[in-house]
Order: sequence, then C-alpha cells, then structure tokens
Amino acid sequence: MHVTLRSLHKRRMLRLPRFLLAAALAASGLGMAVAGTAPHAAALGNGLATVPPMGWNSWNTYGTNVTLQQVKDTIDFMSSKGLTAAGYDTVTIDDGWPRRGRSNSGWSHGSYDFTATPKNGYGGMQLYDANNNPVEGLDGTGRDITTGHLVPDASRFPDQQTPSGTWVNGIEYLTSYAHSKGMKFGIYTTMSYLTCQGFPGSLGHESTDAKDFVSWGVDYVKNDSCPNWSGPNVYLDPGYPELGATHGEGLELSSSIYKRVQDFQRALDSATGTPRVTLSVSGQPAHTGPARLLPSGDPAWSDSAIQQERQRHPDDYDATDRNGTVHKGVKAPGFAPLPAWCGQVAHLCRIGGDRHNDYGGIFYQLGIALRYPHNVKPGSWNDLDMMWAGKYANDDESRTEMSVLSMMASPLIPGVDFSSISSSSLDIYKNSNVIQVDRDPGAVPATMVSSNGDAMVLKRNLANGDVAVLLINKGSSELDISFKLSDVGLSGATYSADDLWSGSSVSINGSHTSRISTHGVAMFRIKSGTGESPIVGDGKYHGISNAQGLALSREGMCDNPTGYAVINAFNSTYASQRWRFDRNSDGTVRIYDSCTQLRTLTAPTGAGGRVSLAAYDPNSQSQKWRVTQDSSGQLTITSAATRLVLDSSGTSAGSSVVTNQPGSQSTQRWAVVSTSG
Repeated sequence: MHVTLRSLHKRRMLRLPRFLLAAALAASGLGMAVAGTAPHAAALGNGLATVPPMGWNSWNTYGTNVTLQQVKDTIDFMSSKGLTAAGYDTVTIDDGWPRRGRSNSGWSHGSYDFTATPKNGYGGMQLYDANNNPVEGLDGTGRDITTGHLVPDASRFPDQQTPSGTWVNGIEYLTSYAHSKGMKFGIYTTMSYLTCQGFPGSLGHESTDAKDFVSWGVDYVKNDSCPNWSGPNVYLDPGYPELGATHGEGLELSSSIYKRVQDFQRALDSATGTPRVTLSVSGQPAHTGPARLLPSGDPAWSDSAIQQERQRHPDDYDATDRNGTVHKGVKAPGFAPLPAWCGQVAHLCRIGGDRHNDYGGIFYQLGIALRYPHNVKPGSWNDLDMMWAGKYANDDESRTEMSVLSMMASPLIPGVDFSSISSSSLDIYKNSNVIQVDRDPGAVPATMVSSNGDAMVLKRNLANGDVAVLLINKGSSELDISFKLSDVGLSGATYSADDLWSGSSVSINGSHTSRISTHGVAMFRIKSGTGESPIVGDGKYHGISNAQGLALSREGMCDNPTGYAVINAFNSTYASQRWRFDRNSDGTVRIYDSCTQLRTLTAPTGAGGRVSLAAYDPNSQSQKWRVTQDSSGQLTITSAATRLVLDSSGTSAGSSVVTNQPGSQSTQRWAVVSTSG
C-alpha cells in the first residue's frame, strides 16, 4: 500500500497486531526477536516462483507518472548492464497505468467507449442498492455498477504499431518488448474497488481483468489492498465505538482479503489454462473489519492457518471498552497477519507496511520476517518490500539491505532508477554469491543467532549443508562482532568460508570476529563439507541404519503394514528395508520402499510426530525430503515441508521413526548399509 510521491513522508503505516509490532521493534534494536512457531500453511503449489522472484518495480521512482518510454528505457538498461543476466528478469508497472474508469467494448485502436468511475463524496467508489439508489456501503452491502475492461492511459502508454503493422495498446507492447529481451512483464491492480491512487481496481471484476492481463501476455501481477481510507469509520461494535474502527465499503468489509486474493488467483489460472502468472499480494491482514460483517461462508472462517494463528494469539481479537469490559472475538477471524496464511493463495506476500530509503526500515521488515519463517517455501515468499540500494546514505547501508533480504529469502525487486545510481551500487545488486544465498533451493530463511546492542548475527542453513552467516552493525561507529561455530550449528573445529562481499576466503577456527563499519555488514558462506548424498537419483535401492545399527523399516513389513516407519535389525533380504531416493523436479527427494505395493515416506506436521508410509502423491509437500551427506558418509534426511529431520523415538528395535528439530543426536545420523539394483 502506498501514497503519492509528494507525501511519502506522511505515509500510512499498516496496522499490526500487538505481538507482531513487538517482534518488529525487537528486531529494530529494542530487544531480541525470536522466530515463533507460526502455523505451517501449505504453499499454493502451482509450480510458479520456485525461487524468490527478482525484477524491478516502477513505483519508487515514477509513482503514477510512469510512462511507456520510461519503462522501455529501464528494460534496455537492465538488459545491457547485466541486471537481467544476474536474475532481475521481471519489470512491473505499479499504480496509475489505466484510465480512471472502464470501457464496455474494451481497448481498440483509435476510439472506444469509456465511462469514468463514479465517486462518492469522500473519494471512494459510489455504490448503489438494488433500486439504483446511492448507498454508503458501510454495512458491507452495495453494488458496483461499473462494467467492462481496464484500458491503458494512452497519454502515457500510447498505442504502438508492431512490425507486422498491427496496432496494440501500450501495455501489450511493453509485454512483447520485455519478452524480446528475455524478460517478463508485470502489472498492478488491487483487490479493492479503487487503487491506492484512485484508479479502478479489480474487486468484482476479477475474471475480466485476469483474462485481459493474460491476453496482453502479462507474466506477473501485483495485487494491492486499498480500502477506502477516506471514508467514515466502521466500528468493530456499533454499541461501543471506542472499540476501534476500520475503513472500507461494500465487499471491502464483507469479503476477506484471503477470499479476494483467492478469487483473483483462480481467475488468473483459469484464464491461462496452465498456471503461468505469478501473483504478488500487498495487503494486510486477511480481514480487519467487524466479525459481524464477514459472511459465514467466507474461507477466512475455516482456513486452518488463520484459525491456528487466532488460537495462538486470542487476545489480539478482543477489545476493551471504556469501562474496562473485554469483548471477546469482536475482530474478524482474518485479523491474522498476512504471512500466517498468504502463501496458500499467492506467491509473494508483503509482510509489512511501506519501506523507504531509511536505514531503520530494513529492520522493521526483518522483525516481521523472523516471526513468520514458515510462510517461506518454494512458491511462497515473504516480501520485504521494494529495494532502495543505491539511494541510501552509502553503499554500506545498501549492502545491508541486500544482505538482509537475501538471508530471509525475500524477493529482490528494486524500485530505484538504475541509471541514476553509481556503478558500485549496481555491483551490489549483481553480486552473484549473495543472490545464490537468496535463491538457495533449500528455501530455509535465516534465524537470529544474537542481537546485542548494535550488533546482530543471523545464520541461514543452505541446501548443500553450507551455512550463511551475516554480521550487522546498526551503530554509529565501527564495531567488532563475533560468533562461535557452535552458535551457527557447526560442531567441527575448523571450516573454510567465503566472504561474500570482499570475495576473499577465510579460515574459521572455533570462532570468528570481524570489524564492521558503521551501518555495515560482513556476510560469510561457511563450507560445512556436506552436500547432497550420491544415493539421490542413482536409481538403486539402499538400506540405511542409524548409529545403533537399526535400519529404517516399514512397520509390519510388506505383508502386514501398519502405515508407519520404525527402526529394526537390518536384513538385506527384506524389501521393507530397501529404499530408493528419487530426485523430484524441484530438487527435493522422494523416498519409497521396494514392496510390491510401493509406499512413500511421509513427514508428520510437527516435531515428535510419527513418520508414515503412504501412497505417492506428487502434490504432497510432506513426501518431499532433502538428503545430505557429510565427509564421513553420514546422512541427514530433512523434511522439505517442516525442516525437521528424520529421527527415532528411542534406540531399541521397534522404536517409531519420527521427525524432530535438528541436533547432534546420533539417532538423526544415518548410514548406507546396503545397495542393490
């Protein structure tokens, strides 16, 4: 959500629940933020955005004044200066591209019908009742009478003639031009009646707009949330106005953001047949209006991730009146923050308010990201807002932004005018080693190691077993910042590491200290000596056992299976103890036995839960694993869905196979004891 460039210093900060605001403040330096145990919601899983998207967005530089020529120039600059080759391959136009209304006939070159959007007295869309009488819509009702198609503002996106002589609108031309440069093209709309700058949004027009975007060749849509902030307050309880209020009208109050995003995402997939358009959401939270206005059939009532979040923080849905009486649950169920649920219906999830080129804003977003690591997975990414590197006070602050976002696996989407920043700033964006950390296939975001005064240490476990470590100095003077190998989960005595900003290599013996400049960082990739096990994808069956010599087994063997895994004495003739490790297209691993009725190893949803054996489901995240092997040949088998590792509940034969938090337990280390064709 954003406001005009003329009033960026007066921007409205999105409202956050108390606990979420506390986490953000903690990460900003007022305390230590610790990642919570947020519910683990499934990703959308339609095969798109398997790594964090990268690109450019027009808003920070051009606002609603963006033009076709400016976007074309940006595409040319990115293509010629190595930014596209570095991964920044999607150019997106933000708010302000359409005319302020709709056309029933749709765009055509030369002329077309056009009707301006009717506005009410406070700048929102005018809604009407069944008799076409104007209504305020503050009770969640009211009709949007506008019809037809969005059309580009021809004064800034004029029609263009293709080499074949065909005329196309300015947006379709830019899409084709981006594709000709090996890039993708994105466009902006909202899940509200109007955009943040008063242009027509897509609420109620999802199918029409999705079909138009797809017909123009659009690859990416940013879907914003801009309820009518200028309208009257809508109180949580009409009898107790001091309980607080929200804003909006009609469906903005009676349809959750969750449902509106889901409707638009489904419209996009329907328009393409095969999912092709990446969806970014910039909205907070699922539904902030009164619970009394949300229909019982709205999916926000039944979504498990939203309900779990509400159960974890029930007080955030209560309100206290001036007499001190607590009113339970007067806030709607969708008050759950966006990162608790967004990945189920979109690919990119803006997790906080607008961030500008102020250094502290980096840590405001970091605090929220640390709270919601479980929204991060292939196809679902916590978006820490558009980047400002090159427009901070110096390159140290720019490197801090790039480093923090990469450690959190955030999309990397700058909003600066690339042609106006220094070559050193461009090099920051193009640092391939840092980008590799951001797009690591393990999709595991960083966790906080320590936050003491101005010194902060983050660590991120990478898919091949390496560990990325980031040292941050938030202070106004140079600072020595240290970490121990044991602090970042490494048990060896000495490791080699790459300094990702200086390009040098260092040897770390037990601990490491770096002198960090003011508002600077040091970022290391520590080579743990592990990597993907060679048994992955070798087409053979393997017996594996733990340190006690007990093998991973199908309980009840092949003939009388119980549906669970256990550890038992190894027998090379048992098909129930022979396992094949096939690589999936997304880099994860399917593990299944060699019984006549093949069953696939399936992770439970939480620590301590039993690992089951189920029929193969290619869409099940619980059946996807990662298998790494250290220099001594020991295997670690990690659930790609929960990031918990394969373990056993005990050390005796017959003990259940479970998943647990990774640690140094011998029951979490496995070794290959047999191989067969």
